[in-house]
Amino acid sequence: MHDPEESIVCLDSHLKSVQLIGFKDEENEIELVRFFLKNARVLEKFRIVWAGYVLKSEEASKKVLNIPTTSSQVLLTIHDAKLKRWADNWLGNC
Repeated sequence: MHDPEESIVCLDSHLKSVQLIGFKDEENEIELVRFFLKNARVLEKFRIVWAGYVLKSEEASKKVLNIPTTSSQVLLTIHDAKLKRWADNWLGNC
């Protein structure tokens, strides 16, 4: 288990993009998003893609979009899985 008081090197200086596919608005997923947004200091892109079968809620999207971020330059987007098939180079699609 990681000590939350210790810095994680990749979050401090390396991690620039995250993609979470199959989002279902479960509490553990919200906590994971919160962890990345709180700790990833150089994060630039965070894409969340809803699971295709999940009933999407505007309230859930607002909850995620209102999580405070450490990185001042992060672009957080939430996508419907049905909109299009994601390319292998998803970083260019943000």
